[in-house]
Amino acid sequence: MNNTISNNPQEIANTFNDYFSTVAETVIGNIIKGNNDIKDNVDPSNYLITSFNNTLSSINWKYATT
Repeated sequence: MNNTISNNPQEIANTFNDYFSTVAETVIGNIIKGNNDIKDNVDPSNYLITSFNNTLSSINWKYATT
């Protein structure tokens, strides 16, 4: 983090949270409509509904031990 090595789990977790919490805003900010730089009005729930309207294949769970 910032060119230093850290073994502190809390500091590592906070750095990951800070980075990944801004990814969605960055991606949405880069979505534009056409060539006139007008941003699309993107609704994430609409994407999920249209992309995942088919049922998922069944999952076969395997037994596990501790």
